[in-house]
Amino acid sequence: MKKLIFFLLLSGAGLALASQIGYKNIRYMDMDGDLADEIIIEGRHSAGTGHYIEDLRIFRDEYPNLKLVFSVRTLDSYFAGKDYNYDIVSEVKFGEQTPANKGARDIIVRSKKVFYKDNEHKVIEREEKLADKAYKWNGTVFEEMPGE
Repeated sequence: MKKLIFFLLLSGAGLALASQIGYKNIRYMDMDGDLADEIIIEGRHSAGTGHYIEDLRIFRDEYPNLKLVFSVRTLDSYFAGKDYNYDIVSEVKFGEQTPANKGARDIIVRSKKVFYKDNEHKVIEREEKLADKAYKWNGTVFEEMPGE
């Protein structure tokens, strides 16, 4: 069934999207506690001159469609000169399923901004920690928790 879902994702309209996005990692995990695995896809693509993006997307299988329930950029890279020579790098962690959260996993995103002296050799000039964000399942999608 999982192979069929992935094939349907890449067929039809998804095929046009697949030609623009490179998939680097596809996995399955129950994220919302309903005992059915969601589809987690990591993609990468160009976003214009001097801009490159990698992202993580979570889809829920709602036959016959897939519904996007979470999306976050894991790499946002700008390399269009000295002033725009940095990456925003985000690490995504999934919480554990517990009876208290009814089997839904929380999502934690830790980000930092990395500045480079030069983009060719990626010599780090400095790093800035950005705010961590936490997301909870609300029954439909993952939404950011305020004040986290």
